[in-house]
Amino acid sequence: MFSRFFSLDEQKTGVNEATGSKIRMIGYGAGLMLREESFPKGTVVPFHSHYHEQVCYVAAGSANCILADGSERVLHAGECAYIGPNEEHSVVMLEDTTIIDAFTPIRVDHLEQPEINR
Repeated sequence: MFSRFFSLDEQKTGVNEATGSKIRMIGYGAGLMLREESFPKGTVVPFHSHYHEQVCYVAAGSANCILADGSERVLHAGECAYIGPNEEHSVVMLEDTTIIDAFTPIRVDHLEQPEINR
């Protein structure tokens, strides 16, 4: 069995120096990851893509989610978006915003970020 618990003192945290966002690795397993990131108003996450499926839940604040095809949607607290594998997307924080992302498979690159405390 591959089960584990992540108490607050066991969760890895850090600050992204480029954006000033606060990161908290909520938990992860063999194929699913939850990650929280709190962004200052005006932060722009540039267009990018990854092979992971992503559900992006806005826990607080609001953000404009933009897809490569030009479609966009302002997401408010309590709303979410699904981003498919390899789909280019960008996000602009319209106010101080906290986002919880679920990724499958897990983002190993996020686990290895140097700004995350071990």
